[in-house]
Amino acid sequence: MIDETLRLGEVDVRSQMVRASFADQAELCERFGSTFTAALLRSVLRVLNGHTRFGTRILTWDGNPCATADALALRVAGALHALVRRRPSCDLAKAYPPNSSVGPVAFERLLAEAIAENDEFLSSWLEHAPQTNEVGRAALLYAGMMEVAGRTGCPLSVFEIGTSAGLNLILDRYAYVLSGRKAGNPGSPLVLHPDWIGPSPREPEPRIVSRCGCDLAPIDVTNAVGRERAHAYIWPDQEQRHRRIAQAISLFLDDPVPIEQGNASDWVLNRLRLPGIPGVARVLFHSLMFSYLPSDSQVAIAEHMETIGAHATSQSPVAWLSFELDRNAEPHLALRLWPGGGQERLATADPHCRRIIWHLRTD
Repeated sequence: MIDETLRLGEVDVRSQMVRASFADQAELCERFGSTFTAALLRSVLRVLNGHTRFGTRILTWDGNPCATADALALRVAGALHALVRRRPSCDLAKAYPPNSSVGPVAFERLLAEAIAENDEFLSSWLEHAPQTNEVGRAALLYAGMMEVAGRTGCPLSVFEIGTSAGLNLILDRYAYVLSGRKAGNPGSPLVLHPDWIGPSPREPEPRIVSRCGCDLAPIDVTNAVGRERAHAYIWPDQEQRHRRIAQAISLFLDDPVPIEQGNASDWVLNRLRLPGIPGVARVLFHSLMFSYLPSDSQVAIAEHMETIGAHATSQSPVAWLSFELDRNAEPHLALRLWPGGGQERLATADPHCRRIIWHLRTD
């Protein structure tokens, strides 16, 4: 009896954690312009129960459901979006953008019915961590690579971890307007024009001579299944982001970059080796993924970068460019550049890089 009481208490604590994480994620979605996803997550909270595998798995989630850990709410949002994209004639799809919205009571009824009728499909999506492939971050990452190119005077060999579908690995195929200045590929159909505050980024623009990426579960956008998965994680009421990722996928398909599957720390240790490449700056970069790595992997990567950085020269520099959360959960772009190795905060931005605050002066 005591054991059963303890077990029920543990389940209740897990459910409370899940519900709190959904509420927090709904607030974030609202803040970043997706009122539909915010309403969806709040509605899901009200209809979930233990009558389906999907509901049971969520409410008794065996892990940390919060956005900076397992990102459970975004797994659920991605699963439901994948369902309505795959089955556009289903009743729930009629309540999704760009269709007319329905009242909250009717929406919750449609949600409950969809979960009950598609339990196996939805449950399978809970196995996958969300991969947003946020192409908007390319504007910030490209500006960071402009800084590396300007300081070193070298072409770049770039290495990305958490690369997912590789859409930010081809960031030099996009065009940019940064503080009124045009950059990137002038003929690109994809133009990123974030709200830019601060001085213009440094010249010259980077020349990328080689690129490679790694992900624990790469998305292969060369097939329809992969393309659908990439779209499923984009919030359904943000049509601009859907157009942007479609353009990025098209540019990727013009010349696909193989993405290696593997553990990030093992990959970094194997790929970034001594000695350096004469006349080329090697750049490790990543965006909003490092906190998802196990602590031992984070330490292994940091120690390895210190090791190869200690052997860097002006003719063979090494850079580490990261767009990650700081201690206050604010996304920021940081750079470590060897020789030297001191860390600098280049910019802050929202997770989708709609607004970028550039801190560095270029004079």
